[in-house]
Amino acid sequence: MKVNLSQLRHELELLEREISDLKAFFQHAPKFGNDSFFDPSAAKDRSEFMFQSIFLIGASGLLSYVFFSTLALFLRLVFSNFSAEIDFFYLASPGAFIGGLQCFRAWQTLRNDPEYLNNLAKNKSRLKYAEQRRLELIGMISKESIRLRDIERKKFQLTEDYWKALSDVKLELAVSAMLSDVGYSTKTTKASGDGGIDVIAENSEVALYIQCKGWAKPVGAPVIREIAGVVSSIRAQKPVKGVVVCPNGFTKSAREFAENASVFLWDCTHLSAMAHRVLITIETD
Repeated sequence: MKVNLSQLRHELELLEREISDLKAFFQHAPKFGNDSFFDPSAAKDRSEFMFQSIFLIGASGLLSYVFFSTLALFLRLVFSNFSAEIDFFYLASPGAFIGGLQCFRAWQTLRNDPEYLNNLAKNKSRLKYAEQRRLELIGMISKESIRLRDIERKKFQLTEDYWKALSDVKLELAVSAMLSDVGYSTKTTKASGDGGIDVIAENSEVALYIQCKGWAKPVGAPVIREIAGVVSSIRAQKPVKGVVVCPNGFTKSAREFAENASVFLWDCTHLSAMAHRVLITIETD
C-alpha cells in the first residue's frame, strides 16, 4: 500500500509529543509508595482503591516487624549482653505508620480530584497505545524510505546507457534483481561449470535459463547455439526457455538462429522497457 512519508513523519512527531506529555503526567502524579506494591491505576473504583490502602497498612506493618525482628536477632548474635525484648506492636508500628500516612495521602487525592482514578487509568491505556503506534510508525517510515530509495535507484535503469555500461557480473546481478521484482525466484550460478548459464529465474509457469554478456560488441550466433543446446538437454516439469542478455545487441545471424531455436534475446532497449514496467509496479504498489 502506497503511503505518504511526510504524513507518517508528521503523525510520529505529534505522537512523540503526546508520549512526552503523558510521561510528564505520570511523573507529577501523586505517588503512594512503590507502584509495583500499591498501584492506584489498577483499582477499578474508590472501594477497591481504599481496600488497597488498608492492605498497604497491614503489609507495611508486617514488613516492619520482619525487618526489626531480624535486626534484633542480629544484635543478639553480635552482642551477647543484648537482651532487649520488644513486642510485635512496637516492631510493626513504624511500617504501619508509614502505610497509614500513604493511605491518608491517597484519601486526600481522591477527595480533591474525584476523577483521579479514571484519568490515571485512561492515560495509562493511552500511553500504552501511543508507544505501540510509535513503533508501528517507525517501521512504516523505514519501509517507505527504502521503497523510495529503491525507486530512485531503478530510475537509472530506464536509460540504455546504464545497461551498456555494465560488466558481465554486474549485468547478472541487475537482471536477477529485476526479475525478482516482477515475481521470479532467481539465483545466480557459479562462475565455472554452469554450462554457460549465469542466472536461473523461475515462476509457476516457466523457467528461464539466462546468459548475460556485457560485451562491447553484438553477440553472434555461436552463443545462441550454445544456450539452445543447454536448454534442450534440461528435463523439467515446467517449460524451460533460454535467454541471452546483451545490452549492445545481436548480429543478424544470431537473431535468425534465436528465432528458429525459440531463444529470447534481450538488448538494452528490451531491458529499459522491462525496467520501466518494474518501476511502474513499485510506484503503484
